[in-house]
Amino acid sequence: MRMHTFARVLGVCAVIVLLGFLQSGCSSSASSSDKDKVTIYTSIEDYRIEYLDRQLEKEFPDYDITIKFLSTGDHIAKLLKEGTETDCDITHSLSYSYLQQLDAKGYLADLSSYDQSIYAKGMIVSNDFLPQERGSGAIIINTDMLKEMNLDEPKSYADLLETGISRAGRDARSQRIQHRIYVL
Repeated sequence: MRMHTFARVLGVCAVIVLLGFLQSGCSSSASSSDKDKVTIYTSIEDYRIEYLDRQLEKEFPDYDITIKFLSTGDHIAKLLKEGTETDCDITHSLSYSYLQQLDAKGYLADLSSYDQSIYAKGMIVSNDFLPQERGSGAIIINTDMLKEMNLDEPKSYADLLETGISRAGRDARSQRIQHRIYVL
């Protein structure tokens, strides 16, 4: 009987101590140093960063989230250089080709436990990264302009590049070609 009473007193004391810890941990004025820190690298535009920041603050108020903007080239170069010794927790808005470079080096976490049912078939190319958005593009050709310039209508992407090279000059295999192709 005495042991039972002692156990009850010990149990009550443990609950009081636990409540004290909980009460001090539930303060509404938690400083950012009390929050878990998350660092996101991104290469998106300022207005998109502002929107992302507001949404993350709303969805995850218990986290101290820092969004670091880096140009795409600096973004991938920094991650490739730092590897797993980076302060980056989440990389955002890198193309598949860059993500595949990081994935091949084993720098990305396994995300296979995340729900992938929302993605169209073929969008998931690795269990180590998930798409943020799906983009599209189009090539529109002004055939009247091509006729005026005595150029043949391209039938393939290679033809399109050749038309751009013809228009820009044979030695122009740089960005000028791309620019000239878009002018067509």
